[in-house]
Amino acid sequence: MLPLLSPLLALCWGTSRVTHLYKKNIDENLEETIIFSEYLKTKYTEKDDDYEDLMIFIVDKNISKEKANILKQRALRLYHQDDINDILKNLCDIRGNIRSVGFPKSSKEMDYDKKQAKIQARGFYGKIAKKENDKYRYKFEEPSWKESEFNGFSGSPILEILPVYNPDTNELKVQSIPIGILLSATKSKGEFISINVATNLIAQYLKEKGINVPIIKA
Repeated sequence: MLPLLSPLLALCWGTSRVTHLYKKNIDENLEETIIFSEYLKTKYTEKDDDYEDLMIFIVDKNISKEKANILKQRALRLYHQDDINDILKNLCDIRGNIRSVGFPKSSKEMDYDKKQAKIQARGFYGKIAKKENDKYRYKFEEPSWKESEFNGFSGSPILEILPVYNPDTNELKVQSIPIGILLSATKSKGEFISINVATNLIAQYLKEKGINVPIIKA
């Protein structure tokens, strides 16, 4: 299974057209900004106001090479839609675990005097189940997160951990594969949307812009 790569398109969840990019070297104390040129959204049904809980922001093409490289290094790779469907079907068949990593409110500390924020990524898992009569939405039960509410997790990636074959090294390497986007959760259950909704939207955008991307699937 090989990844489907997209040319400098970032999946961003939020309402702003601007995000902050922090250098790894904290001694520089440098905060920069990444500009988005436009955003994409799609409808859940044909109703005029029935949009998916998803927006994709397009990184401005005029950003510096340095910023572009940082984004590429941090980005999660998108896999072919058929591969994602197979992964999700298998998880539903065995009622397997899904995983998510995000930045809940309970893991954030603000020091307003020093103008600093301490943010720690946290994760949880749950048992998957597909919602009947719904192509792209899934639910999960028995989430392992017990510390507090799920504030801050909304929009986090839903991940599956699988060994992926690398033909260059002839080795299997464990990778985190994004299979969905978290919509909502409570102490007993939650709901997420298949990442294919985002992948389809990006594919449509690339087609409209005349950008050819090689599609590689298992």
